[in-house]
Amino acid sequence: MLAFLAASSPLATSASVLDILAVPEPPPPLTGAGDLLWLWAKVIAFLAFLGSGALLLNHFYKRKRLGVKVNATGKIHLADTCALGNRQFLVVAEFEKERHLLGVSQNGINHLSQLKDSNAAEDDFEKALGSAQKSSDHTGGGNH
Repeated sequence: MLAFLAASSPLATSASVLDILAVPEPPPPLTGAGDLLWLWAKVIAFLAFLGSGALLLNHFYKRKRLGVKVNATGKIHLADTCALGNRQFLVVAEFEKERHLLGVSQNGINHLSQLKDSNAAEDDFEKALGSAQKSSDHTGGGNH
């Protein structure tokens, strides 16, 4: 039908028929500095969006993998975790002032030992160091 309209001479010269039959021009290429800057801004924004999504997924994956529920008012929390491989972990769990070393695997959880308080361990080291210095002072065998 468009070919028939184009073939008739009175209608062929009208602007509306020429607009219908016109082939649209491709958009101009990005040549200006502003267009190039806008393109880079979109690329950087997209990469930032992907990066933030990856961080968010990583955060939720770690929480789910350890099975830790976030409870700020709870008395039990995990002080440290060490992955041994094959779904086996060493875990330091704290309850009030007590610390326990636990072995966690697919088959269960084993209590390995009760740990000393870290502050007590530092005090014990300072006492041992002080007694060693005193004994070296009494014997006169200090390294100078």
